[in-house]
Amino acid sequence: KTPKQIIDSHGGPAKLAEKLGFDKKRGGIQRIHNWETRGIPPSVVLRFPDIFLSDVIKKHKSMNNPILASLQQPIKDG
Repeated sequence: KTPKQIIDSHGGPAKLAEKLGFDKKRGGIQRIHNWETRGIPPSVVLRFPDIFLSDVIKKHKSMNNPILASLQQPIKDG
């Protein structure tokens, strides 16, 4: 999917800004609108994997991917 398709699938820049907790009055909507042409920053994708990587996560879950399964386990100290 293109960044624009991803943004549109979440209701457009205003709705996605709300989902991500971006302040609409401080440029949150414009920021997301810019992603339609510039791309979604990797740091944002990784911060919100449930929004931006949901298709990838579903695909790997259905494949019983052991790497994904290990990432879902709690991290043990020590």
